[in-house]
Amino acid sequence: MVETLLRRALAHPKRVWIVIFVTLGIGLLFTWPAVDSYSAAKELRAKLESELQEGEALAGKVELYQKQAEKKQAQLRELEAKALSPVQTEELRNQLVVMVKDSHCKLRRVRLGEASLRQWYDEDSPLESRQRPDTDKKSPFRLKTQPLNLAVTGNLTDVSDFLARLSQEERLIHTGEFKLRRSTEDKNLVELEMDLLLFDLVPLEGKKT
Repeated sequence: MVETLLRRALAHPKRVWIVIFVTLGIGLLFTWPAVDSYSAAKELRAKLESELQEGEALAGKVELYQKQAEKKQAQLRELEAKALSPVQTEELRNQLVVMVKDSHCKLRRVRLGEASLRQWYDEDSPLESRQRPDTDKKSPFRLKTQPLNLAVTGNLTDVSDFLARLSQEERLIHTGEFKLRRSTEDKNLVELEMDLLLFDLVPLEGKKT
């Protein structure tokens, strides 16, 4: 039957067009699956490239967040190293007594006041006093502030030496009220009275550092 069809096609007056159409049909028959495979591969490649770009963007964000977290951890470690725990506060008190003695001054008073606590926030400062909005991120710590009142007498050179020694302390200490006046007992001496603020970071209850 196939042979008969071929003879009739070859004998047909429009056999040239028949051969062309048949050739095209055979070509499409064998190439169409290849076209489908190419289109599918192209779509798959586009999808994979899109997912790769999304993955690279996500990896960049993760790396950024990690760097920010590491920076905050470093800042926290620095603050903790400079903070004054109750034991360190007592050590500082004893150290001040030694400083006064080594500066050839006379200690008149060294007295710790009552401590106060407040919430510690991210990007915070021990001297921050404004009301923080609810949107500010809270840390798992509270800031403890304890005043220390100090009074010494000595000649001006020795008192200056004591202040120079105190300024070398790399602790969370802030100088509040500061008074320097001539001594009422000896006109050759001066009397220094100052309020120091000592800071510490205290973990919230149930939180561990």
